[in-house]
Amino acid sequence: MNNLDVIQSRLDQAMVEAEPQAQRFTFYTASQLRTRPPMAWRVQGILPATGLATIFGASGTGKSFLLLDLMAAIAEGHEWYGHKAEPCRVLCIVLEGQAGFVQRIRAWEKYNGRPYPEKVSFMMDRFGLNAKGDVADMEAAIQASEGFNMIVIDTLNRAAPNADENSSSAMSQLITAAGKLQAAVSGLVILVHHTGKDESRGLRGHSSLFAAMDAAIEVRRLGADRGWRLLKSKDGKDGDEYSFKLTEVDLGEDEQGPSSSCVIEPLGEGGNAFEGGAEVRPKTPNQKAVLARINLMLESATEDEHDVLSEETPRIKIQDVIEQTRGELTEDSKRHPERARAAIDWLVKNQLVQREGDWLWMA
Repeated sequence: MNNLDVIQSRLDQAMVEAEPQAQRFTFYTASQLRTRPPMAWRVQGILPATGLATIFGASGTGKSFLLLDLMAAIAEGHEWYGHKAEPCRVLCIVLEGQAGFVQRIRAWEKYNGRPYPEKVSFMMDRFGLNAKGDVADMEAAIQASEGFNMIVIDTLNRAAPNADENSSSAMSQLITAAGKLQAAVSGLVILVHHTGKDESRGLRGHSSLFAAMDAAIEVRRLGADRGWRLLKSKDGKDGDEYSFKLTEVDLGEDEQGPSSSCVIEPLGEGGNAFEGGAEVRPKTPNQKAVLARINLMLESATEDEHDVLSEETPRIKIQDVIEQTRGELTEDSKRHPERARAAIDWLVKNQLVQREGDWLWMA
């Protein structure tokens, strides 16, 4: 390069440096902020159009039934508890209770007299927010599909295999992964989650989960009363409470005998589900013993897949529960099968356990 080329190169560089650079940051005055678009809602005052949210509650409170109703309202653009829903396509990642979910859809269709909205798609394959490659593969699958504006993950626990929910770093990893899915749809991701043993402490796991949420809906049950409340809304009015009941729908006979499921019936604002109580609990020693044994057997079933009907839904046989509770109930051995079945019937009736034919799984 000769001297003239060097001089020209330096002149060109000086001109580039002299040109104003595009600003990375933008500053607004109060009056300028007022001209920006208002907050966008998926469900007015309840769920934002974009961000992270959670629906959580103890087992048996009716979360999945409420979720199914919510997704239908959003897909159809109907009001939900008097709040306008903005219609969109929804992807529901069902990681537990798949068989029960199918029954609930059938019940919703029969009760409402129309097919469940086609704008809701369901995925029941194995998926983990912390599993290598799963989030990237999901992003690619979404991009190749018709597209979604909202993703529901039911449940966070099943989407986080082997994760320590109480660990700050582990929870941060899950939140980051959920954020990637949220960015992939430029919309809303809802995580269905559980409460801990102490229901009054809210979401199970590290506190960073609740802090990261833009909205949180708590579902609770007190005896026969069920309800949900908006526990957190970054840009809405939180604290409002609403009640609902579960109505049984007869689905006729199938290969295993009589079949039924439930749908929710909204009962409006207020209710008694949040009046200082907690979810319904087993009362008798037999009910407590049978529920404890069912929990232990289901925990084992997640590791021993010959006891499951699908890879993601641990289910156990009623007869196995009866056999494994021998010696644990208060009745003599001759009356044991009768008393064990009575305890199981109570747990199913109060929806602490789900039953289909000869199989049981957690609500």
